[in-house]
This record gives sequence, structure tokens and C-alpha cells, in this order.
Amino acid sequence: MPTIVRSGGFEIRILTFDHPLAHVHGFKAGKKAKIEIVGDMLLVKTTMSRPDTATLLTLVAANLALLQREWKKLHGPLR
Repeated sequence: MPTIVRSGGFEIRILTFDHPLAHVHGFKAGKKAKIEIVGDMLLVKTTMSRPDTATLLTLVAANLALLQREWKKLHGPLR
């Protein structure tokens, strides 16, 4: 599971053996979240606090093009 972005204690990863819809997994201090990265971003599931979730969503938005490119490298088209 490659880590694509590290910032402020957060890690954003894409699983190498994963499934569509295109999404990333965010981690911080033992908590996790799953965020879709195709179309409008949608938080799918999280165990993070609201402030950490908001920060993670900001990180994903700031790195969206990179995350989408990396998804395409690993899994093909966004869907």
C-alpha cells in the first residue's frame, strides 16, 4: 500500500489490490478514513475526529490531481 502524501501526521495511501470506485485511504494516529477521488469527493467512512477529517479532506483536495494520476497508474481509469 504505497503512501502518496505525508503531511502533518497524516498519510494518504492507495491500496495496490483495490477496487473501483477510485478512492484513497487516509490515516492519522491509528484512525482511518476512505475518500472517493472521482467526481465530487465523498467521504465514505471514517473513524477520525471532525477536525482531523476536515484536514484530511483539505489534503486530498490539494493533492487530487496527483492522487488521481497514481490511481490510474495502479488501477487504470477512474470510475
